[in-house]
Amino acid sequence: MRRSVLLIFFIAILLSLSSCISEYTSSVGTLKWKLELGSFFTEVALGQDKTIYVGFSSSKESQLLAINPNGTLKWKYVVGNNEEILSWRLSRPAIDNNGNIYILYNYSIYENFEEKRLVWLYAINPNGTLKWKLQINKSSNYVESFSAPSIGLDGTIFVTSRTYDGYWKGYLNAINPDGSVKWVYNNSDQIAFQSLAIDQNGSIYFSVNDYNATFNYLIALNSDGSLKWEYETKESIGSPSIGSDGTLYFSSYDVSNKEFFLCAMNSDGIIKWKTQVENGVSQPIIGINETLYSIGRLYNKYNVFYVYAFNSDGSLKWKTLIDEECHGGLTLGNDGTIYVIGEHSVYAIDSEGTVKWKYTTNRLLNATIAIDSNGVLYIGSNTTLYAIQSESTGLAKTAWPKSWHDNQNTGNSAFQTN
Repeated sequence: MRRSVLLIFFIAILLSLSSCISEYTSSVGTLKWKLELGSFFTEVALGQDKTIYVGFSSSKESQLLAINPNGTLKWKYVVGNNEEILSWRLSRPAIDNNGNIYILYNYSIYENFEEKRLVWLYAINPNGTLKWKLQINKSSNYVESFSAPSIGLDGTIFVTSRTYDGYWKGYLNAINPDGSVKWVYNNSDQIAFQSLAIDQNGSIYFSVNDYNATFNYLIALNSDGSLKWEYETKESIGSPSIGSDGTLYFSSYDVSNKEFFLCAMNSDGIIKWKTQVENGVSQPIIGINETLYSIGRLYNKYNVFYVYAFNSDGSLKWKTLIDEECHGGLTLGNDGTIYVIGEHSVYAIDSEGTVKWKYTTNRLLNATIAIDSNGVLYIGSNTTLYAIQSESTGLAKTAWPKSWHDNQNTGNSAFQTN
């Protein structure tokens, strides 16, 4: 009898442990493990040593988590106490060449009967200790950042932000690896800075759109923060991707005529080609022979989404219907498989546009996927981090194989993909 009780007790312990982390499997398109913490995960960054980094927020606190490849917790760093503030938001992490992790923490508080919105950039060492932290645009009490850090090849960290002190101003902040401010680019007429892209020469490209889309720009800066050129248009512009020859690829939208375009621009700011598409498309990723892949929703059709493949001249190669809402960008594996994040499912699509498999969850999935060299896909959701086996063995060795370029989310075409 006593032996039976002990056996039942032992089984109960094992079941309680497995409720957080699932068992390993190895079949393509199946779950290897999942980590359930009951609150929101950001998109994933993947270190060179296969450590998984993800932001995690609950009503109690916001954390940066480091997770081992088997799904166990390596360490956590508490970024902020959410019980003492009104609202909060963590960016996705980005990782530099030395393994340091950078993450933005937006939060709002009431102080002296006034709402303040503040943004801090945290630099965390690979062992989970604080390297430094920096308040962004600290002279203002109303600061927001809707993107995430990008990383220069020399270790410079780039952060876009905006302030409101009677009127909106947009900023691009360049931060040295030691946490000191390197330079700041700002223009009082430009308020909504999106995620940026950095080319092989260190030039920085980003789009600027106002709320009414009455003036919009694609801006190029030199690595010292000086203006290289700006392209002005009435169309709102999406975040650019950078091709192997320096060509910029981006989507645009003509609000007045309700027309959508996919555009290619030379690195000197001259339009190379512009193709009208049937709906707004995401930041393109780039495959072999400069094939462009993007995802978009049909105009006025809430749940009609397609993955598109475009030839290097902008002509349509194929499109594939995805039968659920899609929340983010695409990821390209080194075997040519395109991975798509649906509202609840991960889709694997071959280079001809055929769905190979899909894995469905009961959670709301985040915007992008990281792939390690063992073919494991890592995806965050509103409560759970998933590890799913694929047939790829890493990212494609192309110019821009995923949103934000690489598994480290640098946004920099000079970094290697792995």
